[in-house]
Amino acid sequence: MATTYRAIGSGEPLQYGLQRLRLGSGREGSDAVVVAYGFSLQGKEFLVLRDSEAFVEEGEAFAQSTDPADASTKRAREALIADGTLRRAGQIYEFTRDVVFNSPSLAAGVVLGRRSSGNEEWRDAEGTKLGDL
Repeated sequence: MATTYRAIGSGEPLQYGLQRLRLGSGREGSDAVVVAYGFSLQGKEFLVLRDSEAFVEEGEAFAQSTDPADASTKRAREALIADGTLRRAGQIYEFTRDVVFNSPSLAAGVVLGRRSSGNEEWRDAEGTKLGDL
């Protein structure tokens, strides 16, 4: 299985992209709201910053999906929970360290607990979508 994310140590140097990006979302039927921050790196990689948030509950259709793309996102979420990178804090998870994902969509999917287009979900300070930058 190919690695879809990697946790990095606080001292590891990274070449951050120029735009700090934000993903914020609520979920119907829940009081939980998550906010995550990150940077688009060279190639397709995407860095989600420590202290970003992710939903605990997965979207219903995503949770029941057998699509291979969804399975990859589920495995990444499970591994990040198991290794302590995603730590439960009430109705949300918090990232305990910076994490580099192999795509902005995988990063968004882990944060939102559902299939996501990173180019649509991640936005700059003016609200411009990553795909339009």
